[in-house]
Amino acid sequence: MVNTYAVQVATPDNLLYEGEAQMMVVRTGEGEAAFLAQHARLVATLEPGQIRIVLEDGSEKVADLEGGFVHVHDNQVVVMASGGRLIEDRP
Repeated sequence: MVNTYAVQVATPDNLLYEGEAQMMVVRTGEGEAAFLAQHARLVATLEPGQIRIVLEDGSEKVADLEGGFVHVHDNQVVVMASGGRLIEDRP
């Protein structure tokens, strides 16, 4: 079984994704960051661009975000973006 954690990706107008993931890749103000289960606590700014959410079955969800914040805590990743949209699912 793959270790997963809870993920929420939201904008002021929409909840883009809520569910479990085995990995998430985002671009922060300090560069690209990947989060796995049990990641250390973190709060960081997000640069505009794409994020990748890798699901338990290995498929991916990709969202294009306008920037915002990411908060990693207690085996959860919460992304609060100023705007964005889910652009594709990858098998």
